[in-house]
Formats: sequence, C-alpha cells, structure tokens
Amino acid sequence: KSEWPAFYCQYSNSTTKFINCFISDNVNDGADGKGAGIAVMNDANLILENTVFERNEGNEGAAIYVSGKVEITDCSFSDNTAGENGGAIYLDTYGKLSVTNTVFHGNEADNRGGAVYVNGYSRANIGYSTLNGNHSDNNGGAICVIGSASLYMFRSSFIGNYGASGGAIYTDSGTNGNYADLFIDECSFDANYITDRWGTTMNI
Repeated sequence: KSEWPAFYCQYSNSTTKFINCFISDNVNDGADGKGAGIAVMNDANLILENTVFERNEGNEGAAIYVSGKVEITDCSFSDNTAGENGGAIYLDTYGKLSVTNTVFHGNEADNRGGAVYVNGYSRANIGYSTLNGNHSDNNGGAICVIGSASLYMFRSSFIGNYGASGGAIYTDSGTNGNYADLFIDECSFDANYITDRWGTTMNI
C-alpha cells in the first residue's frame, strides 16, 4: 500500500517504455488514488508493449491514470479495481490514449467505466481489442465517455460486460454541457447487460 502509484511519470515530453513487464497487486490509497500501477502526468509519454496489469487497486484508474499520452500494444488488464472511475484506465483532461490488440477482463469500477473512463477533452482510440466481463456499479460496464472527450472503437469485441446503464458503453455530457463523441467501426457486442436503468449495450 502507498499514497502513490508504483511508477510516476511527470516530466513534460519525457518518454517511458515498458516491455514484457508484469505490474500487479499495487494499491494506491492516497486521497485521489490516481493510478496504482502507473500515473502519466502533464505531457509525459508512456509506451507499453506485452505488459500485464493484474489486481491493482486505486480510486481513479486502478492500473493507469493518464493526463499525458499513452500507447498500449499487446497488453492485458485483468481484475483491477477502481474505487471511483476507470477500473483499468482513467484518461483525463487533454490525455491521449491508443490501444491495440489488448485484452480487458474482469476489471471493475465502483462508479463509472468498468475498464476505461474517458473524461475532459481527452481522446481515445481502441482497436483489435477484447473487453469481456468488466463491470461498473453505475455507468459503462466496459467504457464510459464523459464531457467533450471522444472515443474511436474499431474491430473490437465487447462480451459479457455490465453496469447500471450502458452495459458495454455509456456516454454523457460533462459539467460544461458538451456531449462526448463516439465512433464505432466493425465492432461486435455480445451478452452485455444492465442491472438497473437503460442501454443494454450502449447508452448514448
């Protein structure tokens, strides 16, 4: 346990790269709990290849908190737990996220975005990936996109994710009243469900 993530990337225009790593069982119990595994702040850059994140616990983004830029390829996120939003990843402010050929399985959030939470003016591209068995107690069993953020999903699968609203994906306006942008290209949705309100697959 710690009040900080296991790895903290904060310097503008710096680049940190993890290849063939295993990041597990980290707990960030600080006041904001941003990223138990890795926090990427400011304009820092993070590159992840063939890296596994398991059983990390934090408040916002149990595995990774992002306000910089992150590129993820051939990775897996399993059984990570967020006390608030983003069971695996929390993308904030003007952050940028690119995910390719990655698996999100069994991640959970007590509020929104069982696997991924996209907030602020951030931008996320997720492709050739699988999101299965993720859940949130509130909105977006797999992914929640809020405010002026945008999500582009392509050639990915959503299987058995669930939340109160938007079993697979949930989008909503932010405090500024702007609605999120969602683009879906050649994706499949199977056996996602809701536990309370609306949007068995998506709430848009």
